[in-house]
Amino acid sequence: MKRLVISITVIGLIVFLFLYPIFVLSGNINISSNVPIKAYDLLRKVGPFYLGILPLREMQIKREPFRLEISYYETPLLNIQFKDGIFGLTKSGFLINNGSSSLPVVFANFYSSSYNNVIGDLILYCINNNLLDLIKSFELLDKGIGFVDKNGILIIIGKGDYEFKMKEYLKTLEVLSKDVKNIKSIDLRFNMQAVIIWRENG
Repeated sequence: MKRLVISITVIGLIVFLFLYPIFVLSGNINISSNVPIKAYDLLRKVGPFYLGILPLREMQIKREPFRLEISYYETPLLNIQFKDGIFGLTKSGFLINNGSSSLPVVFANFYSSSYNNVIGDLILYCINNNLLDLIKSFELLDKGIGFVDKNGILIIIGKGDYEFKMKEYLKTLEVLSKDVKNIKSIDLRFNMQAVIIWRENG
């Protein structure tokens, strides 16, 4: 009977040591990353435990007794030239201090401290849809976010619905192609319409 108890205890201990690096409490997870990220962004959760297998993103996991060591790195997609310097933009919309000289540069007419997820989503949308060539600089405005296009027109986008709004923008340029030089701004924050402000000499 005593041997059976010892055997069960030993087996239980082996199973525990095997499983614990898979079922881990947040306090036993150490993350090294070049972007601000939390365990719930990287790992699946079961009750109070995080799973050390089947991660949500590609990363390196080192399993140690009672803990997980995670290395997560996001490569920048492009560089953003802010008023106060150049930063890399990652696929998740994070800014990192070290971009790459081999990456394209887009301009943001504001300080990096004013960067937020909304403008990040717009930039990522433009990257993913090959629209960066249309844009001279991204802008933060009292009326929301937007950009100045290569024609010098201020495009006020607002938050969300970027696919629909960019289609409206391109359609407006097509319809008014002969008068593009006279357009000062296009406001796309309103449903199903573009509000156009003309230049004074237009």
